[in-house]
Amino acid sequence: MSRCSSLSHPTPTLAALYEKVPEWGHVALDFTPRLKLLLGALATGLAATPAHS
Repeated sequence: MSRCSSLSHPTPTLAALYEKVPEWGHVALDFTPRLKLLLGALATGLAATPAHS
């Protein structure tokens, strides 16, 4: 399922949550960029860490 599809057609549970707490809806929009940033930082840190023998 694509990002746009999941945002425009949330599951009934998510739709109810967004209706109760509308300010949480923006979190879904930031998920992919934040995940990429965190995974990049993790990969950089792992690459810079010397291997133990």
